[in-house]
Amino acid sequence: MPAIEGRRVCLAMGVANAQPLDWLPGAANAAQEIGEWARCSNFDAVTVLTDQPEVGQTRWTPQVGEPTAINHPSGLAVTISRIREELLALLPPGELTHWLVLHFAGHGIRQDSVRTLWLPTDWEQENRGIAVEALKTSLDFYGIENLTLVSDACRDFANRPATANLNADAVLPRGPMQPAQPGLDRFNAVEDGKSAFMVPGNTAAEARCILSGSLANALWGHEPKAFSPHADGRVISDSLLRFISRKTKAVGQIYGLECKAETIRWFGEDNPDMVYYDADGPPDPQAPPVEWPAPGAAPAQPLGFPASDAVATAIRRLASIHLPGGMASPVDPNDGAASLQNLRGGLDLAFAIEQQAERGLGPRAKSMRTWQADAVAISVKRDLEQRVRRTRRSTIRRVLRDGQKRISGHANLILSGGRPVRIWSPSGVRRLGQTKSWRVDVEHSGAAQIIVEYADGLFAPAVVYPQLATLVTHDGQGRISGWMCAPPYAADAASLGPTNKAIAELQTTRLSPADVNKLAASIRYEKHANPMLGAIAAYLYDYVGDRDNIRRMAWYYAKHGQPIPYDIALLGLLRTFSSDGILIAEIPAVKATRRSAGQELPSFATRSTDERTGAVGGICPWLRQGWDFVAAPDPIEMPLVAPLQRALPHLLDSSFTALSASGAESLIRHFRLEADR
Repeated sequence: MPAIEGRRVCLAMGVANAQPLDWLPGAANAAQEIGEWARCSNFDAVTVLTDQPEVGQTRWTPQVGEPTAINHPSGLAVTISRIREELLALLPPGELTHWLVLHFAGHGIRQDSVRTLWLPTDWEQENRGIAVEALKTSLDFYGIENLTLVSDACRDFANRPATANLNADAVLPRGPMQPAQPGLDRFNAVEDGKSAFMVPGNTAAEARCILSGSLANALWGHEPKAFSPHADGRVISDSLLRFISRKTKAVGQIYGLECKAETIRWFGEDNPDMVYYDADGPPDPQAPPVEWPAPGAAPAQPLGFPASDAVATAIRRLASIHLPGGMASPVDPNDGAASLQNLRGGLDLAFAIEQQAERGLGPRAKSMRTWQADAVAISVKRDLEQRVRRTRRSTIRRVLRDGQKRISGHANLILSGGRPVRIWSPSGVRRLGQTKSWRVDVEHSGAAQIIVEYADGLFAPAVVYPQLATLVTHDGQGRISGWMCAPPYAADAASLGPTNKAIAELQTTRLSPADVNKLAASIRYEKHANPMLGAIAAYLYDYVGDRDNIRRMAWYYAKHGQPIPYDIALLGLLRTFSSDGILIAEIPAVKATRRSAGQELPSFATRSTDERTGAVGGICPWLRQGWDFVAAPDPIEMPLVAPLQRALPHLLDSSFTALSASGAESLIRHFRLEADR
């Protein structure tokens, strides 16, 4: 095996006790397995953090030989401060790191298609989650050449009131180095909007998480199909990513589960495939293969109808589910078994609950029956959520289309839904008759930031562009369904289909990183670039670790004389300065990249772009996730984000930025916005 150049470090985290959520002993086992692989692969430093006493917390370096227990004053809790402490120790200032493996197993939530939170042990007490994308961006400032990011956590929708509006923490401050995106291998336990799974064993030590267990066997060289056909005796980035997606699906099927990992690879010109296993080198010694718990004897095929008490338990369980958008469960306890018959998997859940309570079961059989009932409940819950998300997607697209029918050449601000009471802007605003249509003065700034104040106390920031109309939609239930910029004539509304689709899918976890190139290719219509599509595409490019294309989009807007959407300037880490009251972004040059065979890319996605400057559109992030980056800014971002700090605590639960009166007031006062008359 060739000599390995550069530092290699690993932080493996397993949160088993994120109360009041379910206990996940498999998460601690997963962290231990990944940490053991890194140690035996001769990494330079390995830290394992779990909140499970049987596994504990350890640090290891080659100098100490064996892992050393961490006796921290805070105990075994895996908290944000503990994670920060260990990451800073692994990534000392001024020292380059060739490879960081960052692994998390535990509970997680997906707040929309671009916003994932990991839940630490004390998430409920602190009302804080780990903002995965913001943490990933912070790592760009720590001299890391390659990053493997393993997220063995649920990415289910944030439906519970307790998780709907958690504060997002980026964990790390900006580091001491110039930002540089590392090559990225990304493993997510499941695709969006689905639950990851832990399979219970006879004991806590035998419980296994499906992604981490599949990954561990491949890392130790136990999976022949994980080896690359192009690199003899090696498991490398490309082969491992392909293998894990197939393997997790196959393991899930053993237990009757839908569980397919999402795998993503991004690399620059100087980022080769990482070598996870080499038959001619470490890991040494080798661990035995991870053993999957036996599925257990399948319950007998049910006959007849489940018992009435099992039906009642199933109904209570399903009726208590929190669905997206606060929608009520379609399960009505007063309908009895009929409500289960009308729901796919409803009767299966009642049968599973009945079989769980059978007499004479041994401990192992009872444990598996309980787990099987939980798995059926998750499947039914997922089906309910899919129904709600389909309905919500259709509703959002319909509301957008209805609003687009009202677009005319006279108004450049159209509101749909809710009861607006005033419009705040930096310049003149004139209402056109009694309709929800206004004319906003945008001549001076190139784009005007407005804030719509609604009677229900919600304040919705939006941006009005020259020669375009801005449509803002309120769902009537205290949320912004979305806003967008459109051609100024209703006859051009057909060109807005991709935008309507993206806005709807963003909010219902349907938008995939795989869609980013298709989305970016739709940015241009006629002589204008679509601002909102660009902003959404920027988050998808950030998700896959492609900052170059965020900067190419900024160049594209500037080249066509349009203000750069605020979120593109933020995610692109563009330097900004003020000139005559207008925020100007400096766009660095980007080198050309190779176009892979079969890729459908927009024309600008691979070309070289030169240095350029352009005005920034707006004064704050358009999407809610952008505020996660505002909370931990780089010094070069301060002109862009400094005025927003007072508004941070007053964000509302929404995919698009929405503020309470206190948050909006701080922006209105700082930027001297005035109400329409």
